[in-house]
Amino acid sequence: MAEWESLHAEAAEHEARLIAFAVAFEANIPIIIWGPPGEGKTKGLNAFAEQRKITHKVVVISQHDPSDLGGIPRERGEGYTRIPPSWVLTTNADDNSLLVFDELNTAQPAQRTPILAVIQERVCGDTPLNPTTRIVAICNPPEMAEDGWELGAPLSNRFLHLQHWDLPTSMFIAGLTTGHWPAIPVLRFEQLERHRAEAAAAVGSFLYRMPALHREMPDDPADRQYPYSTSRSWTNLAELLGYAWAARTAEQDIGPAVIGLLVEGTIGVRGAPAFIEHLETLQFPDPEQVLTNPTGWELPERPDLVWAVLSRIIRYVLDQPADEQKRLLFLAGDAIAYASESFGDVGVTVATEWWQHAKKYGPGIISPALARGRLSAVMKLVS
Repeated sequence: MAEWESLHAEAAEHEARLIAFAVAFEANIPIIIWGPPGEGKTKGLNAFAEQRKITHKVVVISQHDPSDLGGIPRERGEGYTRIPPSWVLTTNADDNSLLVFDELNTAQPAQRTPILAVIQERVCGDTPLNPTTRIVAICNPPEMAEDGWELGAPLSNRFLHLQHWDLPTSMFIAGLTTGHWPAIPVLRFEQLERHRAEAAAAVGSFLYRMPALHREMPDDPADRQYPYSTSRSWTNLAELLGYAWAARTAEQDIGPAVIGLLVEGTIGVRGAPAFIEHLETLQFPDPEQVLTNPTGWELPERPDLVWAVLSRIIRYVLDQPADEQKRLLFLAGDAIAYASESFGDVGVTVATEWWQHAKKYGPGIISPALARGRLSAVMKLVS
């Protein structure tokens, strides 16, 4: 009985990985799947592409010459152009496509260099990738990869890493006997822009509180092929959380396990526990309600949480029509002044950002409450 309970837990973990993949796919964040040979990683992606009716190409980089991967030079007039490989032309021809780099860590460094431009700049030679083309890489663990190489830090940092991608025994048995294999789900989303703004505020407020976790490259080069925190990885995480929260609003199955995979898969395991704890304490009031009563809303108990709410309010105001912004910015100034009575340092920080957007309306945008004390100096310093 205990053994089957363990197998059931493994199945739940794999389902969370499938959902995390679906979130990243919709957010168009590059994904790297780590798993042992023979677990159906490539086959599963092929089935996913067929289910979604999207064009997909699987490229084994180690089988290509580096010059082919970066585009073959061809004379054109007085100069040269680079003809992209066929897999770029195929995926670019479809507005909904998937590009899979299989066995990525078996490619030699010279072969991975042109792929870095494909993943980072979304360009191959002189040809941009279709903006809707999704990128997925597949890797065997280093100790299992045939002629494997460690991924360099610049390449690994661009992905959401989904590790331990091996099919649980219970799922394998069910698939083998019924023919129905676990599939990557198709997600729905609601209020996406609202959740993207909240996710950005969540990341910003955490780094406001713990700036030391902003950048953490591992000392051991072997560990740099896995997730670690940089500005890029935090940006990717904010986008992933926005999509995950929007899927949860649409009543999709986005539980703590999925959020944990998204966090650990972008910033790494060191900062993940503290950030997940931060998310659990973070609540965003409705910006409209705060602006309706800017001197009476309930303040959070920690300065980083106050920063998150105020930052979210400013983003909300800036997303409104231009003819409404002046009135709402005035009210947002009152909300900042109210929060500053209890959290002065936060007020100064947010007021500085607020003034960068509000100053175009002139001194009249500054309410009497905002013009008092330390906050009045902010307007003079940044004007």
